[in-house]
Amino acid sequence: MSDSDIKKTGGNHSWKELVIAVLILMYIVAALRGSYYSSFQYSGPGTLKFVMLAMAAGGLGSVVYCTRAFYRYYMDGQFDFDRFVWWYVFRPITGCVLAMALFALMQSQIVILTSDEITDDFQSLATIFAISFLAGFSTEQVVERLRKASKALFGEEK
Repeated sequence: MSDSDIKKTGGNHSWKELVIAVLILMYIVAALRGSYYSSFQYSGPGTLKFVMLAMAAGGLGSVVYCTRAFYRYYMDGQFDFDRFVWWYVFRPITGCVLAMALFALMQSQIVILTSDEITDDFQSLATIFAISFLAGFSTEQVVERLRKASKALFGEEK
């Protein structure tokens, strides 16, 4: 059996898969900790609390997507560490930043996704969490929507 056959069948568990699994686990712990802290423990300015919640939820959405992708490609024998290592590193960070940007756009009412005003009640926290989670989970679609909104706001490049 050649190395490529072993790789295709998933029989060769290497340190590379372990690195990705540990990275995903670290992101999950960080996102859950940030979500808990921003929702229940933080007593500072309200806006910062919401931004922290949005970033944690966006990161968690990205981590869920990364976990699904890792599992799918690993089980199919198509996992390529060298090609996707930086994707696994930066995707959750991108999800955090996009969720924060989407929260800022919603607060400034440039983007209107809900008619409710953001307050410190459970429904507002759940709304922020849900929208931010989706922003992290569907990073490519959010970037495409932001690109379209940017073109509409600032015009086409010629």
